[in-house]
Amino acid sequence: MTGDERQIHVFQQLLEHLEVRYFALISSFETLRPLWKNRELEKQLIRQGKIWGAYVVGHTLLDASIIYCYSLLKDGNASNPTLKTLIRPFLPKNQAKNTGLLQRLACLFIESQMREHGAGWLSPAKKKMSALQREKNAERYRREFLQMIDTLAED
Repeated sequence: MTGDERQIHVFQQLLEHLEVRYFALISSFETLRPLWKNRELEKQLIRQGKIWGAYVVGHTLLDASIIYCYSLLKDGNASNPTLKTLIRPFLPKNQAKNTGLLQRLACLFIESQMREHGAGWLSPAKKKMSALQREKNAERYRREFLQMIDTLAED
């Protein structure tokens, strides 16, 4: 495994880690939303004398949501990786020193797009498609990848 492949593997693990945090945030927020938006639920909780329990649950969910947001966004170290950690190689100031990684990611993206759109390297459509057309598709996907990197860096 090359250094770039190891780094890609590390980024995949980081993405999975952040994805768990993101889904926890969404779950907390989706559970909290009916307590804010549903007036019938609020009236029912008041009638049943459960509004204070709902109030405690609501504040707990809100606190959890804030913690999840913080853990996704507040820049941390290796023990607390964040979205900032994930996008560092894509920032303009870091792209030069991560050229190999970005080229390998571009190749992986192009291959996945070619497979997904029926023009993959091992696809039967490959035989029907001219080399020039395959190259045009690959270049289009390369530009799409670079545009995604630029968008990421701007954000």
